[in-house]
Amino acid sequence: MKLQAKLMLTIGLVFLLFFGVVQYFDNQHIKRNFEHDLITQARSLNAVLMVTRSVYHQEFLDRELSPDEKVMGCLPHYVLERISKDFKSLEHSEISFVNRSDVSVLGEKASTSGTESISFFLVQPQAKERIVPFKTDSGHSYYQYSTPLRVESYCFNCHDERDVSVPADSAGSSGFNYRAGDMHGVMSIRFPADMVRERTLTQARNNSLLHFFGFLITFLTISLLLKLSVIGKLESLKKVAVRLSGGDLQVRAAVSGTDEIAEVAAAFDSMAAAISERTVLLRKSKARLANAQRIARLGNWDWDIPAEKWYWSDETYRLLGAQPQAFEPNFETYLELLHPDDRQLLDDAVQRALAGEGGYHLEYRIRLPGGKTRHVYEQGEVTFDNMGQPVNMVGTLYDITERKLAEKEVEEKHAFLQTVIDGVADPIMVIDLDYRIIMMNRIASPGLTTAPTATAELCCYQVSHHGERPCSGEDHPCPLEEVRRTGRPTTVVHDHIFSSGEVRTFELQATPLWDEDGTLRGIIEASRDITDRVVAEAQLRENELRLKLLAHHDTLTNLPNRLLFHDRLMQAMVKARRSNQQVALLFLDLDRFKNINDSLGHGIGDLVLLEVSRRLADGVRQADTVARLGGDEFVIIMEQVEGEARVAGVAQKLLGYLSRALKVDGHELFVTSSIGISLFPSDAVDVEGLMKCADVAMYRAKEQGRNTYQFYRPDMNARTHELLLLEGHLRQALELKQLVLHYQPQIDLLSGRLVGLEALLRWQHPGYGLIAPDDFVPLAEETGLIVPIGEWVLAEACAQIKALRKAGRDPVLVSVNISSRQFKQPGFIAMIDRVLERTGFDPNWLVLEITESSLMDNVENTIKTLEALKARGVHLSIDDFGTGYSSLSYLKRFPVSQLKIDQSFIRDITIDANDEAIAASVIALSRSMHMSVIAEGVETDEQLQLLRQMGCDQVQGYLIS
Repeated sequence: MKLQAKLMLTIGLVFLLFFGVVQYFDNQHIKRNFEHDLITQARSLNAVLMVTRSVYHQEFLDRELSPDEKVMGCLPHYVLERISKDFKSLEHSEISFVNRSDVSVLGEKASTSGTESISFFLVQPQAKERIVPFKTDSGHSYYQYSTPLRVESYCFNCHDERDVSVPADSAGSSGFNYRAGDMHGVMSIRFPADMVRERTLTQARNNSLLHFFGFLITFLTISLLLKLSVIGKLESLKKVAVRLSGGDLQVRAAVSGTDEIAEVAAAFDSMAAAISERTVLLRKSKARLANAQRIARLGNWDWDIPAEKWYWSDETYRLLGAQPQAFEPNFETYLELLHPDDRQLLDDAVQRALAGEGGYHLEYRIRLPGGKTRHVYEQGEVTFDNMGQPVNMVGTLYDITERKLAEKEVEEKHAFLQTVIDGVADPIMVIDLDYRIIMMNRIASPGLTTAPTATAELCCYQVSHHGERPCSGEDHPCPLEEVRRTGRPTTVVHDHIFSSGEVRTFELQATPLWDEDGTLRGIIEASRDITDRVVAEAQLRENELRLKLLAHHDTLTNLPNRLLFHDRLMQAMVKARRSNQQVALLFLDLDRFKNINDSLGHGIGDLVLLEVSRRLADGVRQADTVARLGGDEFVIIMEQVEGEARVAGVAQKLLGYLSRALKVDGHELFVTSSIGISLFPSDAVDVEGLMKCADVAMYRAKEQGRNTYQFYRPDMNARTHELLLLEGHLRQALELKQLVLHYQPQIDLLSGRLVGLEALLRWQHPGYGLIAPDDFVPLAEETGLIVPIGEWVLAEACAQIKALRKAGRDPVLVSVNISSRQFKQPGFIAMIDRVLERTGFDPNWLVLEITESSLMDNVENTIKTLEALKARGVHLSIDDFGTGYSSLSYLKRFPVSQLKIDQSFIRDITIDANDEAIAASVIALSRSMHMSVIAEGVETDEQLQLLRQMGCDQVQGYLIS
């Protein structure tokens, strides 16, 4: 099926499907509309009937008629039935209506459909109407609209309260106990279903015709557009392709436009131009090849064996002395051109090659017209199919007539040649097939005093290295045997032992020596002493290996460097892809390694790196690769990974190896690492992508508190991108005044009074809303923005608390957190003085909270800084006490007035005995050192009561505010 027919068929099927769907929903819509019209019509007709019924009632009342048998036929019940019959007769329709009671009235009772309607309204008294389809006993279909008839107050003018269905004065009434508002029957209006179906089908047919013609016009329009924009262009492209396949290389598609077909046409034109250009080049190449073969007197032939087709080049015809027009080339005619004595030689060689014994090479003679003879050298090779059957054979012919004449001339001048080769500095020997020396120069055997005219008794191995048997083995191959095996020149290297015992290395170049009949007579062996060259090459290789080692390994740790790591990772990925396995990449960065270099020097740092590299190598398999990228960054390649659990176990083991105490030059150091892990091919399929994923995971490990590992997850990139954006916004937060301070009260447990406020930093971002400190303070620490932000927090807190005092509030202490990076700044004290002077704040009401870990870094400098602050009247508090590694010997030297128990110990203080013991110890320690103690993170009454019993001075937390 053609493309155009397929497209038309596809579009047609889509249109038919869409047409069917539209038709279905349209029919449903028509049906709902007609049902709605029936209900509207029934409501209108019911309203007229109810008005008629009401008017008749009123007439009976106004005329004070008695409902006896004489006027019974004028009652509304009977009048409505007569109206229904007259209406059907007048309208010529099947529409009828009737009101029926739920009890027998003068012998009449409701029909089955009426009874069903009465039951419906009795079950659902809130319903006011309903319309349902039904069939009569005679098989006629109707839609019946029903509405309940209820007892009105005026009914009791003619009927008593016990009976509104039978006149009150009728004899024998038993009564039914109706009350006003009760339903005593239904009004039913019937519409013939045939009328509804006919109107529905008529409307559906009309809509179907409209939809059909609309779809038909759309289909024809799309088909026309498709014909103009796609099919026409494809037909044009097809015609051009046919012309190109016919050899018209100048044809071009020239299809205009910017769509894909135009792009294909442009690519087709480019292809046609390229084919034309390459055809010209091919013709020129063939001409050059023919000229080269003519000059070199080298011909070639090609034999398609199954098709029995031969190809001879022009030079082949010339060498064979044949004319291309004279005969069709084949093997039989080819043999006819050979010298009769050589035909069997060639035939045997070809048959052996066809039998799979390998290619052949031989010399034979060609009989030329006129009786002359030409010597040629032929090589042939056979190609076999998967079944082992020969399918093609190719070969070359080389005119060696001149060479044969030259060989004859060589033989004539043999004596002169002997004289000549004796003057050659390198040993030369002509060796027969049985290893006997036919000819050699004097230097070939230092043991011979003269160049013998008959050397038949000497063998080559006796002269060269004084052996008793021919050379053999891979380390000492025999050049004669190599030439005999291949029929081609060969080069081998031998170690020759001289009579003095000296060993020299010689390069032996052996050339086949052919007889006139084309058989191998022996070899011509030329030797050259390459001992000095071999020594130089060995030294060069050793130097190259040393350079390669330096180029691919880290000079400090001798681990693979970035270049070798990149190569091994690529190889591991290739093997994993081929064997459908995984490769894990672990990216390790030592935590706070810069502190070692800065404090102890780079020499100690190098020793640490050496020990780290050793521990990493001990922690992985021998098949895994540990490499150093530079600085304190290491990577590990794990091949044949079976799952994340295995990699996680290795990562955990490495963290344990690295965290052990490390003794270097009298220093006991502890080194931890953050490890990021990515997996090939699930995380990335190239080296750069895998490195990037591992790097992102490593930074996530650092965010998690360091000394841990993290597997790469796709959301980490989003988190990294978010942190980059957050960093950019954070740099503008101060300038745009987006930072705000919240204050958490600190309560004295003994008096219950407010004694202090802790300033808490918040970031009110216009786009992200209120950002918690955990989301941006670590980022500020890492980027150094915490220094200017910290100064702003101190200045803002001092200014705001001073403003509160001016407003008449009681003075309280204000606590401001100082980051580790801010505390270590050289100008920290100067910054404190600058803020206090600018704000005019009394330092006696200022508390600086410094973390325990910050104080223990460079203790001597810390003591000097704390004493300078104490001298200015500033109070000092150790924040998060108990989470660091402070020494009591140092702690007693710190001029600190307060300890803060970290909320991690308060959270479970009422249920964890360890946390309770730690809190009690801190409180006891503070009292013994005459310090106040404050617990943060108090959230329950139980925690508050327990801290009060322990003697804690102050508390803060969500329980307070």
